[in-house]
Amino acid sequence: ACSFGSKLVQAHVINDTNAWCLSPSQESVGTVPVEISLNGVDFTDNYVLFHYTEPPQVLSIQPQSGSMNGGTKVFINGTNFNSTGTFKCAFGDRVVAAEFVSPSSITCISPSGHVGRVSVEVTSNGVDYTTNFVQYTYRLPVRLVSVYPMSGPESGGTEIRIVGMNFVDALDLKCRFSGLLEKTVNARYISSGAIVCTAPEL
Repeated sequence: ACSFGSKLVQAHVINDTNAWCLSPSQESVGTVPVEISLNGVDFTDNYVLFHYTEPPQVLSIQPQSGSMNGGTKVFINGTNFNSTGTFKCAFGDRVVAAEFVSPSSITCISPSGHVGRVSVEVTSNGVDYTTNFVQYTYRLPVRLVSVYPMSGPESGGTEIRIVGMNFVDALDLKCRFSGLLEKTVNARYISSGAIVCTAPEL
């Protein structure tokens, strides 16, 4: 048997040096000693500690889609993210490391995947994952072929038509202008091969 504080659960012996047991529920967060017995009477007294925490929850992610090639930085918003946890993100069955930001936010880089939707779940201990089923969509990678016109006044306001491949009609569709000053503006979907955005002021 395993004891978690005053609660006992069944132990499962794997070999001479390993066993496993399922942690019982507790009424509150906190730390309890874990001991083991082979006869249900004589327990170890090594005082190995197990910490109960509020389980993390995933509420939303941003962005909600990215390239099937992976590499998208995804912000995961939720609750009960503990700075002492070792967080990981699961995109379907693919697991990647996560970075703690705050008790309500972590980030992770999406792995490669197949076109379609997967659930994004998180774990703080590498074993227990959330089951919130927040969806992330893998899309074909966007390809940019040409822009017209290729120049405009530094005051901005020029409507630019961008021709490419695999554009999607998404709420977070944007254009980024890089150079002397990096700016991001909203884009308007025309078709899978074209979008329009207005050049910002330099």
